[in-house]
This record gives sequence, C-alpha cells and structure tokens, in this order.
Amino acid sequence: MRGGEFTIRPAGDGDRRSLALLLAEVAKERDGIAAEPPVDVDGLASRWHLDGTFVAVADDVVVGEIRVDPSWMGFGDIGMMVTAKWRGRGVGTALIAAGVTWARARGLHKLALGVFPHNRAAIALYRKCGFVAEGRLVRHVRRADGQLWDLLEMGLPLDGSASLPGESASTCASLLPWPTPPPAYGPVVLREFADRDLPMALELATDSYVPLIGSLPANAGEREALDWIARQGGRLAEGTGFSFAIAEADTDHAVGTIGLWLRSLAYGRASAGYSVAPSARGRGIAAAALIALTSFAWTIGNLHRVELYIEPWNAGSVRTAERAGYQREGLLRSHQEIGGQRRDMLLYACCRPLGPQARARKVHGPGELAGTSCQPSLA
Repeated sequence: MRGGEFTIRPAGDGDRRSLALLLAEVAKERDGIAAEPPVDVDGLASRWHLDGTFVAVADDVVVGEIRVDPSWMGFGDIGMMVTAKWRGRGVGTALIAAGVTWARARGLHKLALGVFPHNRAAIALYRKCGFVAEGRLVRHVRRADGQLWDLLEMGLPLDGSASLPGESASTCASLLPWPTPPPAYGPVVLREFADRDLPMALELATDSYVPLIGSLPANAGEREALDWIARQGGRLAEGTGFSFAIAEADTDHAVGTIGLWLRSLAYGRASAGYSVAPSARGRGIAAAALIALTSFAWTIGNLHRVELYIEPWNAGSVRTAERAGYQREGLLRSHQEIGGQRRDMLLYACCRPLGPQARARKVHGPGELAGTSCQPSLA
C-alpha cells in the first residue's frame, strides 16, 4: 500500500532491529506508549512477533508500526507508534487501515486498544478512524517514577455494527478493504494501479480536458505520470476513496481510470468520476466500468447513493451515465471551477435498491451485476 512519501507493508525478519530501535526512540518521549527507557534493543528485536505487524517505510527507514495481537475470544489488541517527524502526515491512518484489513481477513470481529488520556493527538486519530471510548481504567499503569496513569479503552467493531460518525467519514473510508475479486462487468475489470499502466497515463495526459479535472499534469513526462500512478495507490489509505485502473478483462491492458469518492460516506453518499484513454473511446468501456463500480458501491453497507457531475457540453459522458442507468436530477449552476472558470454541472445519480437484494454484499465478477435501482443498457 502506498501513501505518497511512504509505503505500508508487512514486517519481515529484516525489520526486527528497526522495529526495536523505533520503540526505543518513542519510549524516550515517556508520554505516548507504555514502554520507557532503557530498552533492550537486541532482546526486543529477537522476540518481536511479526505476524500481524505492519511497518511504514520512507526512504528505506521504518518510520511507523502497527501490530494486531489476536485473542482466542475473537478480538484483536492493537499497538501503534510513529516516529515524531512523521506524525500528522497520514502514516497512522494508513497503518490502521492495514491493521483493519488484516484483522478482517483473520475473521476478527473487533479491534481494541489502550491509550493514555493525555495523548490527544492519538485519541483524535483513533476517533477519526471509527474507534469509540469504552471505558477508563483508573490509576492503571505504573510509570518508572512511580506515578499511576489512567488508561482510556477504545474499540472498533469490524462486523458492521458500528455507524460512521459524520466528522470522520473520509478518514474511516480508509478502513474499507480493497475488493477481492476486483469489480468487473462485460469487457472490463477494475483493479489497482501498477507501474505497467504508464502508457495509459501518458495518453490521458495528452487529452485537453482530463488534466483540468485531476492531478495528472498536461502532457506529463514519464516521471510525472508514474508519480500520478503512485498517488492513486494511496487514495484509499488517505480516506479519499477507491481509485481503480480500468483494464480490459481479457488482456489486463489499462485503458482508463475510474474512482468512487467517499468524502460524504457518513451521509450515505459517494461520487464517481471516470476517464478513458482517447484510443479506447467509443467501445462502451466507460459505461461498463461505471456499471462495475456501481455494483461494487452497494457492497459498502452504509452507502445509498452515487452521484456524477457532468458538464452540459459533455455529450459522451452523459451517454455513459445514462447507459449505466444513472438518472438526471438537475442542473447545478456555477457549481465548480475548472480551468479557472466557474462551470455548470449536470447532476446524475443512482440509488441503492430497496428490498432484500439491497442487503447482498457479494463482490461481482465479469458480467454479473448487483441489485441496483439503475437500469443499465449496453445494447
């Protein structure tokens, strides 16, 4: 998992000493974690339990760590630390996302943690990620100087029983798992970006409109295009949503990009956006990708509506929306600035279906379509 300037990955044997040194560094602060100096670095490195441990790495240096310790009772205790200069830069959020994904894969129903009540930054991060305070253990931790500190207990249910607080929806989006198998419909599959998608990115950069509505520079060079690809890999970790490469199902050749943006997830809403490389247009690629994306959207339990914003002149995008079953709901005047000008936008939307089929959480494969109130037509 990429997160801009850092990478999240499972810890390996070669990380043992780095992990122990990181703990020793954070322990010197004497206020964020239970450990205090002196730390037996060699002993700690030799006995570090790596299963369920993930590291954040920047410039080949371990700058953060999270570990999930599963209980036989079905929950997991987590511990996390980030070096001081990397705090507030998305590392903690990305580590929590990795821990949640691992815990879900192991069938855990809940994550739990303890945090010192004075550690306001950590508490704020945990709350943004959906953790709630469940109790306070008074005079619980004995410090080296003899003081007894309280410990705040926090928990995050992973079984869908918790609602997302409104102020933390975008960050909690980062806790959603990446879909397996990848969403697919007809001739396309929606997958993670990879460096091999460079030709598609370079072609998109030559389009006169695409660079105006995203972060891909116009006429980007190879380095700029690869940086753009790397940023797409970090969208989920940063809480923006899912950024997919649109690939041909039979060749895996990337022909475009599509995103499900979850900034308003707490309110049950998402938005979508798509771009297809000029050489792949006119083949129904965008409509098929939008159908696959919408089908995937309904696997997110508290999502009820997906919106599209389309400039009135963009007849091709209007056709794509309508072929995917989206319905026009109105004209939003002077809605968005594009290329230095305020632009009107047509609002199209698709809503989650009502009834038993709406509760299905299957991830669909090629040619399959989840229950939806939209009525797609690729004829």
